[in-house]
Amino acid sequence: MALASFANELGWQHLSGLALQHYNRAICQTQKAIQDPKSADADDALAAVLLLSSFETVSTDVAFCTKNWTLHVRGTCALSRARGATLLDTAFGRKMFMQVVGSVQVDCIQSRTRLPEPLQAVMKLMADSHLSGPRQGLQRIVGGLINLRASVAEGESTQASEVIDVAMRLDKEAQLLESSMHMHPEYRYTVLQADGIDTCGETRHLYPSTSATLIWNSVRMLRIVFNDVVVSQLSESEVQVDGSAAALRVCKARATVSRICLEICESAPRAAVLDTGHDAFDHVAAINFSIWPLFKAGSAALAPAVVRDRALAKLTELGHRHHVQRACIAAEQLKRRDHDDVWMHINHMF
Repeated sequence: MALASFANELGWQHLSGLALQHYNRAICQTQKAIQDPKSADADDALAAVLLLSSFETVSTDVAFCTKNWTLHVRGTCALSRARGATLLDTAFGRKMFMQVVGSVQVDCIQSRTRLPEPLQAVMKLMADSHLSGPRQGLQRIVGGLINLRASVAEGESTQASEVIDVAMRLDKEAQLLESSMHMHPEYRYTVLQADGIDTCGETRHLYPSTSATLIWNSVRMLRIVFNDVVVSQLSESEVQVDGSAAALRVCKARATVSRICLEICESAPRAAVLDTGHDAFDHVAAINFSIWPLFKAGSAALAPAVVRDRALAKLTELGHRHHVQRACIAAEQLKRRDHDDVWMHINHMF
């Protein structure tokens, strides 16, 4: 994976080929390991498949790598189901399980399918064991979105009022999660005044870690989705009546999404900071974790054009200045008004 990342940054194709050789060898070794009942139950086997899925996040062929990533994620799901509650016996196992759940959840969101029952059962065990926090809260809300999308796709939820009620309830849960994160030392961010260098708005956000930024922007993207669902389900005739409940709801949704999109822009890595040379891996990770949120802000129908343009500008700068090709690909999609984000979830693991 390191070779592939380095090859992408420098544009050296011969290193990409070497990275692919190591990748193919690792796949063969992992396949042998998981075919052995003894080694298949080990934490190492699950960790290996998770690492293989991470390799796909550095490929520039987004269609091909998304397909491979999905196969790896479904492999981790199968291994997790076989392990069951024993995954929670160790701290390392619990961390891996959270990674598996996050990966499977984004796969379910994109495919509009439900989270497998065995994973839901283990998640409930974690909740019952008081293993909770912002990350677990986020995954519960994501689970609600998964069920909503699957219900609509399966024809279970056909009434607009029902869909609106669920979306508004989930958005309220997301607001409560935001409030709790503001009080949590590992997630609480500092709002700084802009100094005129590489800022999108009047302020910029400084987070305690890349992981905290990832969780915050994940919640923000969810809130964009929930507000978009609400507006899309409203009757056009009701919306056009000044002062109606529907019209007021649209105004509120637009204001909320506009603010959230600005927060995403102000949370993106600053090029001036990235150029300092400290911990380059974290910087690249921060940029990759910003691709989907910035794309979401740049394609948000409820946000004003000036906010969408800011997101596009930030995405373009990060991609070109730091040679992150996927950021460049996402920026080009926005320029073409191609809002299909089907591949971007593999860069955004929570």
